[in-house]
Amino acid sequence: MIFSKKKFYKDISGNSLAYFVKNDYPVLKRDKDNLIKCSLEKKKDIRICFHKDKKSKLHIMLNSLSKKKFYNPHLHKTKDEFYNIISGKLKILIVNKKNEILKKIILSKNQKFFFLRNNLLHYTIPLTTDCTFIEARCGPYDKNDTIFYKNLKKLK
Repeated sequence: MIFSKKKFYKDISGNSLAYFVKNDYPVLKRDKDNLIKCSLEKKKDIRICFHKDKKSKLHIMLNSLSKKKFYNPHLHKTKDEFYNIISGKLKILIVNKKNEILKKIILSKNQKFFFLRNNLLHYTIPLTTDCTFIEARCGPYDKNDTIFYKNLKKLK
């Protein structure tokens, strides 16, 4: 077990391993550090979810991404996203359906925040081994809201 069962419950039904916070437990620096350590050791994406469950109207997650993994470009039909970088660097490429770059954003300690409107095709590319950020979006979770474009050539 990565996190205490008393404070978190594990969910493996999503796109990445998630730990939901129980009973309004405050997430501490050591929890964030543990998240990053486990993500690096397992070379997997892991997130801490602050919202109660997938049906919540607001989803706020602390994500730790693996630099070695490729993330398919995707869009969210109806959901906007907000990113707040905590550590490392994250590149967001907004592209058209021909995979031409329309906009490039690098989130880092110098540019910490970015709001991504719905229906924009984008890549999320971790640029550092440790890439940890807060992501916020409207709920409830709907797997049909996200469209993945697996046939597009990988961009860097």
